[in-house]
Amino acid sequence: MPPKGQGVFETPDPDMIGEEEGTFPGEDAPTEPEPTGPLSQADSSGQGQSGLRSVENLPHLENPTDSAPDGDLESSLLSGDKNTSLDHDLAEAFLPEPEPPPITILEGLLFVGDPSQPVLRPERLAHILGIPSPAEVEELVDQLNARYERERRPYRVFRQGEGYVLRLTAEYAPVAERLRRRVRESRLSQAALEVLAIVAYRQPVTAEEVSRLRGRPSSHLLSQLLQKGLIQASSEPGKGRALQYRTTPRFEEIFGLQGLEDLPQIGRCEEDAGDGENSEGR
Repeated sequence: MPPKGQGVFETPDPDMIGEEEGTFPGEDAPTEPEPTGPLSQADSSGQGQSGLRSVENLPHLENPTDSAPDGDLESSLLSGDKNTSLDHDLAEAFLPEPEPPPITILEGLLFVGDPSQPVLRPERLAHILGIPSPAEVEELVDQLNARYERERRPYRVFRQGEGYVLRLTAEYAPVAERLRRRVRESRLSQAALEVLAIVAYRQPVTAEEVSRLRGRPSSHLLSQLLQKGLIQASSEPGKGRALQYRTTPRFEEIFGLQGLEDLPQIGRCEEDAGDGENSEGR
């Protein structure tokens, strides 16, 4: 029978075992009543002090949200704390990317072009780029051409008529000819060449004007030239609904022209036609 005042033997709590006394479960140990009061009552016994020492040996845990004041958080940002750096990288991933500079947008516009217009006018480019003056567009074009020349690119931005166009230089014109069908290979008729010459020298010109200059209907020939990409048609405000015909950059590339100013300086088509009629009547 256990002594009076001592309960049935139970395995003692390890935290209540004294480190210096070296007692183990199963051995007879002095029996003391379990503390029933606050923790301060256990401080008066060696067991209570031993239990506190065991607690002190546990890893120090903190609430990460309450552990560091604002100053410590700023220090962790500056010191490159891994968690803070990860949050910063995630935040940057959702930030909108900066808009490309105007010169890059201009290069893209010139590369794509406008199928309805032979060239891109500086006023229109300035409006799209959101810059106040068309003169700034000219400065950007000069910067592009300087970069193309420095990097030995095979293309340049050329001034054609009242606008700009991006195309291969004359040095690389044979390369384009290998890729595209040449006019002589498509076997244009003499009548089609006449219509093409009228459009080249009189552009913009309507189908009615072309037929009047040739003295015969020419709409079907204009359609052939449109299909071959040598001319293009567009309507202009203030000139009615009649389509205006112009040559295309493809026309200049095929004929080795840097611009319309490189066309042979001959008389007007109607003057040449008149001279031919006079010579035939002699």
